[in-house]
Amino acid sequence: MTLRFAPLVATLLLALSRLDASEAVLPQLTALSTRITEQESVFNGEARLAHKDVVLYADEVVYRNQERVAVARGNVLFIRGAQRLVTEEITYRLDDQTYVVGRFRVGQGELLAEGASAEGSPENLAVTDASLTYGEPDPLSPVLRARTITYVEAENNADSVAKLEGARLGIGSANIIPLPTLSQNPRNPAIAGMDARVGYSGNLGAEISVGATTSVSENLRLGGDVGLFSKRGVLFGPIGDYDSFGADGIGAEGSFRTGYIQDQGDTGLDIRGNPIRDDRGYVEWRHHQVFAPGLTLSGQVNYWSDSYVTRDFRPDGYYNTQTPDTWFEAAKVGDNFVVSLFTRVQANDYSVVKERLPEVRFDGLPVEVGGGFYHRINAGVAALKDDDPITGVTTRSDRADLYYGINRPISPREWLAFTPTAGARITHYERTNAGSDRGNYTRVLGEVGFDSKLWENSATWDYKNQRWGIDGLRHIVTPTVAYRFSPSADVGRGSIPAIDDDVFNTYLRPLGLADRREVDALPALNTFRFGVNNTLQTRDKSHGSRDLVQLQLAVDQHADAEA
Repeated sequence: MTLRFAPLVATLLLALSRLDASEAVLPQLTALSTRITEQESVFNGEARLAHKDVVLYADEVVYRNQERVAVARGNVLFIRGAQRLVTEEITYRLDDQTYVVGRFRVGQGELLAEGASAEGSPENLAVTDASLTYGEPDPLSPVLRARTITYVEAENNADSVAKLEGARLGIGSANIIPLPTLSQNPRNPAIAGMDARVGYSGNLGAEISVGATTSVSENLRLGGDVGLFSKRGVLFGPIGDYDSFGADGIGAEGSFRTGYIQDQGDTGLDIRGNPIRDDRGYVEWRHHQVFAPGLTLSGQVNYWSDSYVTRDFRPDGYYNTQTPDTWFEAAKVGDNFVVSLFTRVQANDYSVVKERLPEVRFDGLPVEVGGGFYHRINAGVAALKDDDPITGVTTRSDRADLYYGINRPISPREWLAFTPTAGARITHYERTNAGSDRGNYTRVLGEVGFDSKLWENSATWDYKNQRWGIDGLRHIVTPTVAYRFSPSADVGRGSIPAIDDDVFNTYLRPLGLADRREVDALPALNTFRFGVNNTLQTRDKSHGSRDLVQLQLAVDQHADAEA
């Protein structure tokens, strides 16, 4: 469970935005039936009110024309962005942004908040009998309750105050720990975040884990994580997160968590079948940074003392990351190109990692060169290393790679789009296999082929679903045929260090040479690809239509047995 004081207040603001009171924007109202008088307009049956970035659904909406007040009753759903509020009745004044709500539930992400009532505005809010749960509520879910929550916003955000009175921390319906009255600035709270976990398992025994962070500054939160396991010992380590992004989109965000334990239990065997040491721990870090528009740095560090340390003690994290990977990438995105510097290292000696120490790439997007022709260029230089933890064999490769391709889209008929293509890929290896009689090796490959899209067939249905935002359905079916011919793509395998080779994948590989990642183990190509693309769409007010589901079916037919 994660409790964050600032998101709690934001969630309980009922998802209402700062509307510009000086601009009287008329709401848009629709329903199955409408009754209009001089004093009010009554909308019954699937009533909908839209005002700026707020959307409200209800069985009935009464709009008082002179007062500019909307009263919604029955199965009320209030939506703003990712936030959802459910109640039976809400009164909302459009001009001064004040509102009155009875018993409600509101969610944002995995946060679920409930309350007996709420009244006020985004600048002055009062909530009674509030509770907050992270994830799906169940009898063992930690929950934070408060008799009252008040929020007063000041002209200077640093002086804004949120106050919790009668707060209790509990599990399920039981209140366990009474908390003192909390009065803090939501932008810089003393307790910025809290994780709590209570449970029992035959492997770990009884467990009590608590993690908490405090705001060191407006952009940085630091703290610690402690877990008590009756059969294994104490797990502890520092944790933290940061976010310095401003309105200009420049800044950095990330988080880190660590843990160490002197394991007193049966540690078992790791993924390679070796005994796991008693000293166990992990260090995990996620980072994303924008230096300037189009210039970014992203990466992550995952050091685990053994392959199962997070599975044993932090299963929620293990569920998301079961194969630890450590990498960083700096990228510059231009109008029609991407330049990147990428490095991946083997931080754990039990993992199979194709290390890049580093790889520099230039990827040019397709650009028209005249006469309807488009060309593209992709180039990269990489120092590669593969330490196999099973065989103990280390393979190294220094590689330079260049691809150039050109194509010409043609539409001879409305039902046919045909694009002939040709390209060449040159790859130089400064190192070769130990058994090769060459000190270095250069491979030159060519390809020709085409991509085609045949007629589109579609069917429509007048189906509507407010919950999923569906306004009609359209199913589009598009047959495709593609072909590539590169009969010598598999040459030189005896000399090439096979680091970037083929890996198991349930998807078909890209058909041409340009986008294939198994550079060191390219197959010979004389291959047709027959496909059927299925797209299910609905109407969209902003873009005309949007895709709901895509299903792409394809099969490869090899003209040569060797391909």
